[in-house]
Amino acid sequence: MDFSDVTDRPRRAVLAAAGVALTGVVTGCSDGSGSDASGGSSESDGSSDSGDGDAASPSGGSADGELTPTETPTASLEPSDVPTRWRTVEGEGFTIGVPGSFREDTEKASNGTTMYLFDAPGASGKASDPARVAVVRDVKPTAGVMPLSQVLVESKAVENEKPPVRSQLTWPGVEKPAVLVQWMSPIRGGHGGTQETWQLMVQVDPDLIINVLAVAPEGTLEKKKLAQVMSTFKVV
Repeated sequence: MDFSDVTDRPRRAVLAAAGVALTGVVTGCSDGSGSDASGGSSESDGSSDSGDGDAASPSGGSADGELTPTETPTASLEPSDVPTRWRTVEGEGFTIGVPGSFREDTEKASNGTTMYLFDAPGASGKASDPARVAVVRDVKPTAGVMPLSQVLVESKAVENEKPPVRSQLTWPGVEKPAVLVQWMSPIRGGHGGTQETWQLMVQVDPDLIINVLAVAPEGTLEKKKLAQVMSTFKVV
């Protein structure tokens, strides 16, 4: 599922339904047909793939081995402990560390799941002012992280001049490898500039993928400690 734009407004009227359907705060959601504009998944009715990673990709791949990332991350992301003086936020099935200066908010999706939002100091939460980490639960995904992340990469490759980078990570608390997708895109809102997005996709079990996203103006994602916040994500 593509939760790539976590910086759209209004903050309140955000979620429509496509798995963890997100309109407003997260765009690229479904029209109800079972997949979003980027090929992501929606809540399953039981007739779709099981989420075990064996679903076919648009390119014809049918097994994780054919879809395994080989790229090196543009910047590394390593699991880490929560730094001293940061607060630990407990979400549904996960924890994450956040600096005290970050603003915290949640939004409810129509399927009952909660999206967790963490804005860096000074960020407004608007599309023209991105500096945010979001944690989004994809319930009953139509496929596993390997094919879904490949679909995400293919959609972003069409939209952007610079090709996305998709890399495989070992993440604590889960058996299957996680996937990190990193890409650049224009900042929305008509103010120009480029934003950087990192999307970490962690397969908890066949019925749940947790997505952790960071979005910030190009060159500032790590400076604003968004990558460090992502690194503290843990499945519990």
